[in-house]
Amino acid sequence: MQLWRSGLLKLPTSIRNAKNFKECGAAFGQYLDRHPFWNEVLREEISGLKPYSLRHGFAWRAAKYYPKPIPLRDTADLMRHSLKTHIRYYGQWIDEAGTEAAVDAAIQSLAEVN
Repeated sequence: MQLWRSGLLKLPTSIRNAKNFKECGAAFGQYLDRHPFWNEVLREEISGLKPYSLRHGFAWRAAKYYPKPIPLRDTADLMRHSLKTHIRYYGQWIDEAGTEAAVDAAIQSLAEVN
């Protein structure tokens, strides 16, 4: 990410010039299919892995991986879809235990500030 932000690393032209997310996804998939590292990962590590798996992985990490999850509205915005769509497709990661843990963490963070 630091290289990309610095401008030293550029996305392929087909990805930069994509007119919508489907075009961008197709271009990214084609780019990965041609990349030796990606093909090696598919052969040796995880069969059935698709470029879209990276998107699902981000949604899961945003909800469950980080010590302080990214709020659902922010995650949906980062993924460029509505909150309703986000909950429809990724809502299975929202459970009572997770909700209680999030509330406890929020209360704890307030206690630490005061």
